[in-house]
Amino acid sequence: MNFKLEHSHAKPRFFASIATTNEVQLDSKITHEFEGTDLKNVLEHLECFLRGAGFIFSGDLGIINEDEE
Repeated sequence: MNFKLEHSHAKPRFFASIATTNEVQLDSKITHEFEGTDLKNVLEHLECFLRGAGFIFSGDLGIINEDEE
């Protein structure tokens, strides 16, 4: 399966209030495309994408089976 993850965010309010049309735009967009071979591989790419997009979390992404006791 092929996957495409995208994240974008607008420029900070401070810069938006002083920016003019001739200034460099500070908007950013991250695109991460990959071919997932299995669920573990997809989670590894998803975690890499989230960290690259600026999300901060501790630990690793994983699969939790809520049916197991």
